[in-house]
Amino acid sequence: MGKGQVPVAVGEKRHIQIERMGQHGEGIGHVDGFTIFVPMALPEETVLVEIDLVKKKYATAKLLKIELIKLGNLFRNS
Repeated sequence: MGKGQVPVAVGEKRHIQIERMGQHGEGIGHVDGFTIFVPMALPEETVLVEIDLVKKKYATAKLLKIELIKLGNLFRNS
């Protein structure tokens, strides 16, 4: 991704890994190093999202489906 390029677009669906929680309880993941905030998503979940807002340095997305949940050393597909 070059400087100033955004790797996502509004309406685009993506699978992302949630890495950590944000200050307001939203899940935070990345697409090509670009930050995506996902309300209702938890760390270590793999989720399907739809991008609903894109800014220069981040995007927000609607949670469509939890694809994979990690429970300790166990994984559960939903």
